[in-house]
Amino acid sequence: MQIVTQCTEVDPDAWTQIGDKREVREQGYETIYENADSWLYANYLQWSQRAHKTPLASRRFKELLIQTCTTLNIDVYESRRNSGRGITGIRIRS
Repeated sequence: MQIVTQCTEVDPDAWTQIGDKREVREQGYETIYENADSWLYANYLQWSQRAHKTPLASRRFKELLIQTCTTLNIDVYESRRNSGRGITGIRIRS
């Protein structure tokens, strides 16, 4: 998954929400996704659109994200907080 190396960075202390798909459409503009700057899945959807790639479903995205991080020896794990499910160990690049 290219998004791991292009859009995230390792941060052992970070917890980043996985989030969901919330489209914001304005006629004449590209579709943007709410919380793309803070949610992993929304950030991935925005990246997929700009890279002209077909996006994965959120469950498959999460599975491949964790698997890819493990393959790259990035220590991550999924956990739940009041705001939702997230991944500890990576964050979205600023």
